[in-house]
Amino acid sequence: MITKTEPIAIIDFSKKDSSLISDIEKQIKIDLCKDGNITGQTLIDGNEINFPAHIVKNCDKFNKIDGILEIKMNKENEVMVNDEFVSSGKDIFSKVLKITKEMMKKVGRKQILYAIYWDDKSNPDDVRTRIFQTLKAVKIYSDSLSTEKYNKKTDYLTRKELEELNKRFSIKIVFSDYFEPPPKPRK
Repeated sequence: MITKTEPIAIIDFSKKDSSLISDIEKQIKIDLCKDGNITGQTLIDGNEINFPAHIVKNCDKFNKIDGILEIKMNKENEVMVNDEFVSSGKDIFSKVLKITKEMMKKVGRKQILYAIYWDDKSNPDDVRTRIFQTLKAVKIYSDSLSTEKYNKKTDYLTRKELEELNKRFSIKIVFSDYFEPPPKPRK
């Protein structure tokens, strides 16, 4: 869930790693070493999309983070979702949804971080599409939890019901300033 207190940054998918992090810091004028929680913003098919995001900046300290689902893209738009291959042009929605369900079975888990890595030569529109597919899977999973508890989808929940649901399941899209190699193109 997005809070009103988190700064909004437009995510420029033509940038990555430290140049993306630097661009975000310039926009929001906050030291991301102190607080990496933001609201990311992008345009997908002409629609402005806001999503909860977390920036992992190399600040001379190591933070072990549990509950990360990794999405790695190469310049050919081939993707690895937690080390499971998805070929170019295929939707990652089903795989992200399946892995989200599996990860949420862990006792005590209430949050998943979706870490997105892409190649320097990746098409920014392809990166946006993969984010949208990820958010669509998160929405379906959230709706299933909402229907189970409140007998209605998240779009129809009250603010209080959304806050309660967020205690059971929350997400952040993670961008970092260190490089995680995307998969090599298949020949």
